[in-house]
Amino acid sequence: MIKTMKKNWLLWLILGIIIFGLGLFLIIKYFISDPHTIVINFGDKSKLDLMLLVSGLLVAILAVFIIFPSFKASRGGYKIIYGLELLIVAFVAVFGFIIPFFLDIFGVSIEAFNFLAVNQWYGLIFWIHGAIKLSQCAFSSPKNKGLVFLVGLLAVSFGVWLFFNGPKVEQFQIIVAFAIAILGAIMLGIAIVGATERKRVKN
Repeated sequence: MIKTMKKNWLLWLILGIIIFGLGLFLIIKYFISDPHTIVINFGDKSKLDLMLLVSGLLVAILAVFIIFPSFKASRGGYKIIYGLELLIVAFVAVFGFIIPFFLDIFGVSIEAFNFLAVNQWYGLIFWIHGAIKLSQCAFSSPKNKGLVFLVGLLAVSFGVWLFFNGPKVEQFQIIVAFAIAILGAIMLGIAIVGATERKRVKN
């Protein structure tokens, strides 16, 4: 994945600038707001819920960086399982975050989409990914089995905690804002390294 990003450095440079800029804006918005929030209200009903937008982007980026490489490297049944995980993550990104984001803009009721809180959607994703990692350790022999087991255990534990306790965490918005800014910075860094390496090859 990193090699592909370095090769297409210009695309990832642009995406990195956009993602990092959005994360930085959200961090500033959170700290200058009273009460602290990254939601922009336009009236009684219409609002720009940036938490939903950023969550959709964050989940999509994590799927590209974490789940897709596992899907690509897997064989047999686990290739199907990781493929199903990608579909679940896509469902969460669209129906849990993106559609409610646009409905909020136009002041449309989102009762059909908010049966889970944002934090709970995250918890569900972490739990599923962790459960798959643990099942790999139990039923197959992945590379770095100890590390895979640790990642799976942490992901399951964090996912369960986040699902049941996440809505109580008042600072969850700023955590997500920092996460998207850090990911944007990583994308920028990889793109800059790719551009530098390409320049060296030409010289």
